[in-house]
Amino acid sequence: MAHNFRAPVEAMNDHQREWFAVAMVAMVLADGNITQGEAQSLMQSLSFVRNPQLVDSLKKYISYQ
Repeated sequence: MAHNFRAPVEAMNDHQREWFAVAMVAMVLADGNITQGEAQSLMQSLSFVRNPQLVDSLKKYISYQ
């Protein structure tokens, strides 16, 4: 029996989007080594988050690394 655990971002509420964005950033930064390409892609991928303060905070954190 196959399960589909995919949830389109469009179907997520704001809280779920914010959790997902924080999780994405944490996963990319987990190894302590982030390339410029990873940083750029990650920053662009945050466009689905509707909270501009969170986006700014995550972008600053990514840039700091």
